[in-house]
Amino acid sequence: MEEYMDELSDSGIEFFVEPVVMNKYSVYIDEQVENAKYYRPLCEQLRCATENDHFTVYIISYGGDLDGAIAVSKAIEDTRAHVHGVLVGTGASGGSMIFFACHTFEVNIRSRIMIHQPTGGAYGKHSENKAAIQSDDEWFKLMYKDWYGDFLTDTELDDVLDNKKDLYFHYDELSKRLPIMEEKRAKRYLSEDSIDDIVEKLTDVFGEGVSFTFEDGDATKEDEDLA
Repeated sequence: MEEYMDELSDSGIEFFVEPVVMNKYSVYIDEQVENAKYYRPLCEQLRCATENDHFTVYIISYGGDLDGAIAVSKAIEDTRAHVHGVLVGTGASGGSMIFFACHTFEVNIRSRIMIHQPTGGAYGKHSENKAAIQSDDEWFKLMYKDWYGDFLTDTELDDVLDNKKDLYFHYDELSKRLPIMEEKRAKRYLSEDSIDDIVEKLTDVFGEGVSFTFEDGDATKEDEDLA
C-alpha cells in the first residue's frame, strides 16, 4: 500500500485522505452467562454499530444459560462492527460459544476452552418429552456445527454430541487451530455479493470500461476494448 501511495504522489495525481473516527468498546463476559434479557443493552449496541466501531470482548466464564449465549452470539453475527474475542482465562460451555462467535481471536498462556453437551431437559407428558428430546438432538447438531464446525473435527463433534465427552483445549492447541478457523471463515464470507461490492468500489476508482479478474484473493485490472 505504501508503494502504491508513493506511485500516486510521483505521478502528480492529487488525492485526499479523509480521517475516520474509530469507536472502540470493551465488553467483559467475566461471570456466569445469564438469561438473554440480561444482554439486551449489549445486543442493541452491537446491532446499532457501524463499520467504524470496534468491540473487544474479554471472556473468562464457565458458561451458564444457553439462551444468553445464543443472544450474544446472534448479535455479534448481526453487527457491522468488528468484534475481537480475547480469551482471558477459561471459556467453558456458553463462554466458549460467545468466544467462537467473535470475528477474530486472541489467547494467552492462561487460556483454555471446554466444549460439552448442554445440560437440561424437558418436563411434562412422555410424548412431549420424547418430541422435545428429538427436537433438541437436531437443534444441538445444527448449532454446534455452526459454532464449532471450523474448530473441531467431525469426530470431535460426534464425541461431544453422541459420546458425551468434554473436550479441553489449551494455549498450544488453540494457537494452532484459531488461525486456521479465521482463514476458513474469511474464505466462506467472501461471497459473490461481497465480490460485487469490491468491483463497485474499484469501478468508482478506475471508471467504467474496466474489468477485474480475481485470482487467489487478488484483483487484476484489465482494460476492455470498447471499439
